[in-house]
Amino acid sequence: MLNYTWSMDYSVQNPVLDDHHKNLLKLFNDAYDLIISQAPVENTIKLISELKVYSIFHFTEEEKLMRAANYPNYEEHVKEHKKFVEDVTKFKDAISEQTSELNEEIFLFLSDWLIHHIQKTDRKYIDFL
Repeated sequence: MLNYTWSMDYSVQNPVLDDHHKNLLKLFNDAYDLIISQAPVENTIKLISELKVYSIFHFTEEEKLMRAANYPNYEEHVKEHKKFVEDVTKFKDAISEQTSELNEEIFLFLSDWLIHHIQKTDRKYIDFL
């Protein structure tokens, strides 16, 4: 079973945002567990909804800090956030019956985004916040 555990590789040197990222890792792990266990589709929909709501909360807080710091890559960063929310919404809307193809697609998307965004994109603002 794949499980992401918090490490300093994910840290953005901001305790509040690090806590947010820890929560996102937990939600990701929960989503993975649901997919692997072939849980009822209602459970997957509920968790994807929770992930979306929490992501929006986190993005809003992160964007406030970046804007206050005049972060130079703010607009590009916000575009990534918006795209993530759009993609998660599409996945949620597409789930009408649980299929292994859709589950794999969701898992690969979340895994790739999690690693890329937190470890690469978010870490770029460390020196600014």
